[in-house]
Amino acid sequence: MKFTAWFKKILLFLVLFFAIDYAISEVLLNGLNKYFGLHTQSDMFINGSSMSMSGFDKTNLEKILHKKISFYTRTGVSLQDRSAMLHHYFDAATQKTDIAIFEVNPLLFSKKFTSANVYMLFLPFIDEPSMAQFISANTDTKEFWVRKLIRCSRYNSDMIALAMKGYTGNYKNQKNLTLDVNALEGMKSEQNSVQVELNPQKIELFKSSLALMQKHCNKIILVNMPIFSTKLKTFKTQEYQAYLNLVQQSADASKNIYFLDLSQPHIDEQASYFSDPLHLNSSGQEQITAAMTQFLSAHKF
Repeated sequence: MKFTAWFKKILLFLVLFFAIDYAISEVLLNGLNKYFGLHTQSDMFINGSSMSMSGFDKTNLEKILHKKISFYTRTGVSLQDRSAMLHHYFDAATQKTDIAIFEVNPLLFSKKFTSANVYMLFLPFIDEPSMAQFISANTDTKEFWVRKLIRCSRYNSDMIALAMKGYTGNYKNQKNLTLDVNALEGMKSEQNSVQVELNPQKIELFKSSLALMQKHCNKIILVNMPIFSTKLKTFKTQEYQAYLNLVQQSADASKNIYFLDLSQPHIDEQASYFSDPLHLNSSGQEQITAAMTQFLSAHKF
């Protein structure tokens, strides 16, 4: 009898545990889907790294352009990660997206990874086939099944915050700090010294990503994001130009691909637009969002 009572308590605990775990995770997952615009039909799709996260105000873009936008951007993602994001997004799409905005930057074709354990950013989507395969390839069997069974273990504080933003619709850059130009004086000695790598495997992956977007989108805009001038000048001039030429040639190869270079002196040289050398603050976000809308209007997208 004692064993039966003990067994019932354990069973009741497990039922309650997994029921609560499921309920909380579903609320969070729904918030993330809203934030990124997944499993919904959008007119425009934005894919990029933290440079895009800080650069584009999705809410203002939607208001000005009168378009529904999916904003699938993550911090620290490499081209491999973004390829997985593209497959994830388009696997759930029911029809073609009109416009895809794809961020490019001088680090895009490097064989180096910008952040470790990036797969953890996508754990909430482990139940979806394309992401399950990506996560499985980047983790061990034990962790994979723990994340599968205990759903709340897929979320950290960052993902919870994004889920809440999905419910509130808040895409405003909250960073109001501006660059201290004097603190970057040491960077001036590094001018024309940082390699801009064009790894052949990354170039092929870029081409396959473009082909995937062409299959699912009517128009593609490759957007080179602003970098503060002191940092920008550290890149080797000829290699940076070769990077720009590669992106431009990719755009020229197809009539439905466009290249928008937002790394311009009137932006790059304004310390008041940046929170750090690679990321815009709220003022910079306003400038980039305005430039993006002007480009789209000028081309009658």
